[in-house]
Amino acid sequence: MADIAERARDPRLQALYDEGVNVYSFSKLGTINSCLYGAWRTYILHDRGSGSVYTELGTASHQAIEDFIEGKIDKSGMLPIFEAGVEQCDMLGFDFPKDFKGGNAIRNRYLADLKNCFQTFTMPKGKFTVEELLILRVSPTRAMQGYSDLLRWNNDGTVTVLDIKSSSDYAQKDLLDHGRQLTIYGMALEQAGYKVKSTAWIMLKYVVIKYDWYATRRSKNKTSLTRIVNRSKIYDTIKDAVEAACHEAGMDEMDIEIAMMDFAKTNILGDLFPAEVKTKFSIKPYVREYPYTKELQAEALDYINKTADLYESLPQDKDHPWEPCEITKDCAFFCNTLCNHRKTCPYIKDYNERTMAGATQSKKDEEDLF
Repeated sequence: MADIAERARDPRLQALYDEGVNVYSFSKLGTINSCLYGAWRTYILHDRGSGSVYTELGTASHQAIEDFIEGKIDKSGMLPIFEAGVEQCDMLGFDFPKDFKGGNAIRNRYLADLKNCFQTFTMPKGKFTVEELLILRVSPTRAMQGYSDLLRWNNDGTVTVLDIKSSSDYAQKDLLDHGRQLTIYGMALEQAGYKVKSTAWIMLKYVVIKYDWYATRRSKNKTSLTRIVNRSKIYDTIKDAVEAACHEAGMDEMDIEIAMMDFAKTNILGDLFPAEVKTKFSIKPYVREYPYTKELQAEALDYINKTADLYESLPQDKDHPWEPCEITKDCAFFCNTLCNHRKTCPYIKDYNERTMAGATQSKKDEEDLF
């Protein structure tokens, strides 16, 4: 992966700065729309704040996949890169949020998903380039810039834009917000003279499983099933079908028990299973396509310009902080966990203190009921 210094030196970006063009990135637009106070700290005060466990491990995940695809490492080199990222988070004190019981279920599931990914990820088919600078000239005074994770150069002369994601899968209501990045990268490529075939995310935490089994407990006949599941849930999803396939393949009971125990531990159909069993289950990384249409391109341009209009209308000095977002229960997770300014933001501190005081008072009221 290109580091920040290498990116800043790119002459194409420098030419835009010299021309006086306002250059935006997708993450900058997102910060502006999420919280103006955070945007002010980041882009006016140049305060990058603190990272988080998700940003650090997202970076490690990208490096592992991209280094593998570029041939810098072999398959066995991916997991150590990710595990080094986990150690870095532990050293920096970046931790996962607790589950509703105060436990580590969120951490355990996330790490299990991605460790499985880096143990089983296979080289994608095709010709790829990594970390390509893409520039979309929006107007004489505005441009978008970003670095694509993967570009697949197809045999028909088209290009596919692929974005690597270590996050959870997106809900339908959030697709537009996340999909704009793919759309903007596609538009940048077309502006540069390329034809975009499609855009998609590679969702590292998930797999697509295809196999023949009973659709429900009441089904009498097997049918072809397709399941998209967390990698840590592969065993739970197909264990019955795998065990049945083992019996059909003539494995003895002891071998089946040992193989299934290993499968339960790793979520990997490993070498303890014969090829006759493994070939009955297709388990591949989940690639989620996002539509690339004229309508979505127009919407993305409107989003860029409205956000840039807002940003450029605000005082660009260090003495006039911009207004924070309204902190509610819905966005408090982001503010407390993902925002780079969570440790210094007075607004989330005040929200947390008020929330804690309210909870304490509520508990006291219940205790004084009788």
